[in-house]
Amino acid sequence: MCKYFFIISLFLTHFVGNCQLSDDFSDGDLSSNPSWSGNVENFIVNDDLELQLNAPNAGESFIFTDIAPGETNEWNFNFRMEFSPSSGNALRIYFSLSDQDISVANGYYLEVGETGSDDELKFFTLESGNPTLLGSGMMGAVSADPAQANVKIVKSPDMWQVDVNYNGGAILTPEITIPDVNSISNTSYFGIWCVYTSTRTDKFFFDNIYSGPEIIDNEGPQLSSSSLQNSSSILLCFDESVAELSPSDILISPIVEISSVEYFQGELNKLLVSFSQEITGGIDYSLDIPLLTDLAGNTSSIESIMFSRLATPAIGDLVINEILSDPFPNGPDFVEIFNRSENTLSISGLLLANSDNGNIEAIEGPESIAPGDYMAFTEDKDFLEANYILQNPDAVYEIDLPSYNNNDGNVSLLYDDGVNTITIDSFDYFDDLHYVLLDDTEGVSLERLSSEIDANTEDNWNSASELSGFATPGYQNSNRIIPTVTTDIFHLDKKVFSPDGDGFEDLLIVNYALPKAGFLLSINIYDAEGKFIRNLAESTLPSVNGIVQWDGTDKDGEITSMGIYVAHFSGIHPDGDIVDDKLVFAVAQVLD
Repeated sequence: MCKYFFIISLFLTHFVGNCQLSDDFSDGDLSSNPSWSGNVENFIVNDDLELQLNAPNAGESFIFTDIAPGETNEWNFNFRMEFSPSSGNALRIYFSLSDQDISVANGYYLEVGETGSDDELKFFTLESGNPTLLGSGMMGAVSADPAQANVKIVKSPDMWQVDVNYNGGAILTPEITIPDVNSISNTSYFGIWCVYTSTRTDKFFFDNIYSGPEIIDNEGPQLSSSSLQNSSSILLCFDESVAELSPSDILISPIVEISSVEYFQGELNKLLVSFSQEITGGIDYSLDIPLLTDLAGNTSSIESIMFSRLATPAIGDLVINEILSDPFPNGPDFVEIFNRSENTLSISGLLLANSDNGNIEAIEGPESIAPGDYMAFTEDKDFLEANYILQNPDAVYEIDLPSYNNNDGNVSLLYDDGVNTITIDSFDYFDDLHYVLLDDTEGVSLERLSSEIDANTEDNWNSASELSGFATPGYQNSNRIIPTVTTDIFHLDKKVFSPDGDGFEDLLIVNYALPKAGFLLSINIYDAEGKFIRNLAESTLPSVNGIVQWDGTDKDGEITSMGIYVAHFSGIHPDGDIVDDKLVFAVAQVLD
């Protein structure tokens, strides 16, 4: 159980020299600072540093300590009863007693405990031990299990004010206000009285007790937190109660019309700001309150409260980036997605599907994915951690996956807005996309080379490298292509590559950017003597921009030897335009 703290505790250090009572029980002691008397044997300071009843049997217990309240005084305390109070299990807090003997004392106390659901905080005065009810709090506020409250009582020369929070929070609201009927002695006692049955002997808790000069609030309210409630409202929480605001008191940039500003669920420290329309997803908004006032008249200004609504993913925002469909025996599949957009995207409504068999599973767990981030989904994260190198385990999530065939199939990423379902990305995979030198692809994932190139471009996929552990779930791909900025129609990603299957520069990537659509493109590889080695494309109708990969094998499927090679590109357009180029590169081997 966590300790409850009042805002008042922030000020206790300032008043420690003047206050008559301050005990948060952090010293674990009832015998000093301050010293408690009475039935102290029936109380303990528990492991959470709270005062707790710990009586051996049913009965009554009363403890007290000296105080010296002034004509203007403040008391603070919190209590918790882990049951629904009744007349047989009740509590009194005597905050001003003229005598240790309650039966003859004058003073004041609060009481909790009556049979029924209407239990309320009651304020009594004592005259020669005879109680008189002066006021009551909210009906039923302390009838639940647990019954708890944080309480502040302020005595001015002509009035009592009782402020309460029944949820254990720090923001108190006025509950009881009554005129003073008796003066109080500056030699008094603060006391706690419990009556209890045998099942409630350890169910009373107390903490943060203070009696002393009234703590004056001279500080303006400050923002504690802010959060979007939905797409058309934001909740602002402050460290104290604030005066009402109107829509014109709040400024939002970019401009959003405010329809209303009201207290949230009756709590005076919380304002719900509602907009006339939904805010746009993916845009950062800033909210300012030039003048904010608390109930004591103190003012402050709140600046640059930033908020945004998660953007809804559109086609192309998220891409399927890696898939393991042929796992180790007893191992799981996984699917990885990548956010290639500039927005933080909502995950809500995303589905993983296999269009071949109609299996669909919802993506659950994460709330959003940031720009440039990866997420991998599997049914057994522990297995992945035991068998692969997880560079970012926090980006791997356990969910139910659709069933995927080992050798070939489909993985699709869908978005369902509750009305329509759209396909964000879809990939048809098959064995031949794996690296040619791999004898066994079991446990080896397929990685997307470029997020900018269509998923179903065959040259845009390859096996995860051996150096990466044959899979990179939740992390950038081992064969990721960095986009090259060039004005050339044809460009090689490297001048030297080593197609030996070690996971280091095993592929030669040809980038092309044709002047227009409609070219028939051919790409052939020759050695330095002009001998034909391999055809990579023959009169192919490609996209305007794309890639072609070469794995270093010749027309017979054998790895070529070291040496200098030439890539010859030729293309013809129906309107007669021609493109033609030759690029030189080398095939190397890594020496042991």
